[in-house]
Amino acid sequence: MKKPTDEVRMQGWIRRWRNVLVISCVGMVALVLAVNWALSGFHSLGLHPATTIALVLGTIATTALCVVLMGLMFYSERTQDDEEAYERDTTDRWR
Repeated sequence: MKKPTDEVRMQGWIRRWRNVLVISCVGMVALVLAVNWALSGFHSLGLHPATTIALVLGTIATTALCVVLMGLMFYSERTQDDEEAYERDTTDRWR
Protein backbone atom coordinates (compact mmCIF):
# COMPACT_ATOMS: atom_id res chain seq x y z
CA MET A 1 0.00 0.00 0.00
CA LYS A 2 1.33 3.42 -0.98
CA LYS A 3 1.73 6.19 1.55
CA PRO A 4 0.01 9.43 0.58
CA THR A 5 2.35 12.19 -0.45
CA ASP A 6 2.41 15.55 1.26
CA GLU A 7 0.58 17.13 -1.67
CA VAL A 8 -2.23 14.57 -1.55
CA ARG A 9 -2.58 15.08 2.21
CA MET A 10 -2.63 18.86 1.72
CA GLN A 11 -5.32 18.59 -0.94
CA GLY A 12 -7.42 16.50 1.43
CA TRP A 13 -6.95 19.08 4.16
CA ILE A 14 -7.92 21.91 1.80
CA ARG A 15 -11.05 20.02 0.74
CA ARG A 16 -12.08 19.50 4.37
CA TRP A 17 -11.36 23.15 5.22
CA ARG A 18 -13.39 24.33 2.24
CA ASN A 19 -16.33 22.18 3.29
CA VAL A 20 -16.15 23.43 6.87
CA LEU A 21 -15.99 27.04 5.67
CA VAL A 22 -18.99 26.70 3.38
CA ILE A 23 -21.08 24.79 5.92
CA SER A 24 -20.28 27.20 8.74
CA CYS A 25 -21.08 30.30 6.66
CA VAL A 26 -24.35 28.88 5.40
CA GLY A 27 -25.18 27.67 8.90
CA MET A 28 -24.57 31.09 10.44
CA VAL A 29 -26.80 32.84 7.89
CA ALA A 30 -29.50 30.19 8.33
CA LEU A 31 -29.29 30.55 12.11
CA VAL A 32 -29.70 34.34 12.02
CA LEU A 33 -32.62 34.10 9.60
CA ALA A 34 -34.26 31.31 11.63
CA VAL A 35 -33.95 33.23 14.90
CA ASN A 36 -35.42 36.37 13.31
CA TRP A 37 -38.27 34.35 11.84
CA ALA A 38 -38.94 32.52 15.12
CA LEU A 39 -38.99 35.69 17.20
CA SER A 40 -41.09 37.90 14.97
CA GLY A 41 -41.83 36.15 11.70
CA PHE A 42 -40.11 39.09 9.99
CA HIS A 43 -43.11 41.27 10.90
CA SER A 44 -40.94 43.54 13.02
CA LEU A 45 -39.13 44.67 9.88
CA GLY A 46 -42.34 46.24 8.58
CA LEU A 47 -41.71 45.00 5.06
CA HIS A 48 -43.99 43.55 2.44
CA PRO A 49 -43.59 39.73 2.17
CA ALA A 50 -42.10 40.01 -1.33
CA THR A 51 -39.53 42.48 -0.03
CA THR A 52 -38.69 40.15 2.83
CA ILE A 53 -38.12 37.27 0.40
CA ALA A 54 -35.89 39.47 -1.74
CA LEU A 55 -33.95 40.50 1.38
CA VAL A 56 -33.40 36.88 2.42
CA LEU A 57 -32.35 35.81 -1.07
CA GLY A 58 -30.01 38.79 -1.37
CA THR A 59 -28.42 37.92 1.96
CA ILE A 60 -27.88 34.33 0.88
CA ALA A 61 -26.45 35.36 -2.51
CA THR A 62 -24.10 37.90 -0.92
CA THR A 63 -22.86 35.35 1.57
CA ALA A 64 -22.30 32.80 -1.19
CA LEU A 65 -20.34 35.36 -3.21
CA CYS A 66 -18.16 36.19 -0.20
CA VAL A 67 -17.47 32.53 0.49
CA VAL A 68 -16.47 31.91 -3.13
CA LEU A 69 -14.20 34.97 -3.27
CA MET A 70 -12.48 34.07 0.01
CA GLY A 71 -12.02 30.51 -1.23
CA LEU A 72 -10.44 31.79 -4.43
CA MET A 73 -8.13 34.02 -2.41
CA PHE A 74 -7.01 31.08 -0.27
CA TYR A 75 -6.56 28.94 -3.38
CA SER A 76 -4.47 31.65 -5.04
CA GLU A 77 -2.28 31.92 -1.96
CA ARG A 78 -1.87 28.14 -1.80
CA THR A 79 -0.91 27.67 -5.45
CA GLN A 80 1.26 30.81 -5.69
CA ASP A 81 -0.05 31.42 -9.23
CA ASP A 82 -0.02 35.20 -8.81
CA GLU A 83 3.53 35.51 -7.49
CA GLU A 84 5.02 36.07 -10.95
CA ALA A 85 2.75 39.04 -11.58
CA TYR A 86 3.43 40.43 -8.12
CA GLU A 87 7.19 40.13 -8.30
CA ARG A 88 7.54 41.43 -11.87
CA ASP A 89 9.38 44.72 -12.10
CA THR A 90 6.96 47.22 -13.62
CA THR A 91 9.28 50.21 -13.75
CA ASP A 92 10.29 49.56 -17.37
CA ARG A 93 6.67 49.40 -18.55
CA TRP A 94 6.35 53.20 -18.64
CA ARG A 95 9.51 53.85 -20.64
